[in-house]
Amino acid sequence: MDCHFSYLRCPELPGVEYLEASALPSWRWYLARSVWIVPVSWEGEVECHQQRHWLAPGRLLCADPDDVCRAVRVRRPGRLRALFIDSSRGRPGELTEPLRASLGAELSEPSARRQPPGPLERFAAFTQAIRSGVPAGELRAQLSGLLESAAGPRPELLRCQPAPRATTRIAARLRDWIDSDCRREQSLTSLAERLGVTRFQALRAFKQHFGLTPSAYQMCLRIAGAREALRAGATPAEVAADYGFSDQSHLGRHFKRELGVSPGQYSRPWLTTPQVHSPRCRPASRAGLEGRAGQARPKSSAGVPRGSSPMPRARAAFANETPA
Repeated sequence: MDCHFSYLRCPELPGVEYLEASALPSWRWYLARSVWIVPVSWEGEVECHQQRHWLAPGRLLCADPDDVCRAVRVRRPGRLRALFIDSSRGRPGELTEPLRASLGAELSEPSARRQPPGPLERFAAFTQAIRSGVPAGELRAQLSGLLESAAGPRPELLRCQPAPRATTRIAARLRDWIDSDCRREQSLTSLAERLGVTRFQALRAFKQHFGLTPSAYQMCLRIAGAREALRAGATPAEVAADYGFSDQSHLGRHFKRELGVSPGQYSRPWLTTPQVHSPRCRPASRAGLEGRAGQARPKSSAGVPRGSSPMPRARAAFANETPA
């Protein structure tokens, strides 16, 4: 089964990134930014901020940053669309100043006089606009409309927001230590010794409360940091050194496993046409999809041939999508 990934960015909207993925079995992202997820044919259970929601076509999931968003149970692998938007750390739901400034007068308070289009309609309109290369003013207007449409409660809108965590001392301390120095490889044995518990006790406590192992959580943090550094202009070699990877190929393997494209493909500035990567996803059994969370690990990959346009393949990958 071929997994196709397409990332789109544009200079008119700093801090906004759009993803299309098809034939996607499972996924996990550490959210350095807010994410809006609309499944086209994908269906399953998603966890973020210790909250679980059943995500299926006709629903939109809006998750705030600073946690891992992951598929914990997959009923049907398929296509989904995701929009990553920079928001202020510590003020969930608020935009960063650069993005708010770029929207300018387009961003207004939602009108109380009429019922505006819902977030699903707004999401579909914005994704159509960003894929079509419309003028910057129209693109900003579409994004502003999307943000306004989600200001209040909607039956199709699912939210994952930070909430008080019912964590044990062991799990909370482990996460704090990993967060404080995610760039350096920290062994579970040394962390457990600092807590005065066994390695097994530390592993069990962390996975019970956060849903994944400490090493997997740390890798999610490092990939998220690498992603931000690449968007800021760092080279893959610099990112590999800064985020504790042994070399550039080590970074590339983990980056492609989590995000579906290589660091070099991802770092291309201001992607204006879809870039497609088709890793050969390992087949998953029905039992594995229903009962086990995990990231699909590609066996091999085939990039876009040099000198050829990726647009025809991208259009073919999503030609049969139904509107979100």
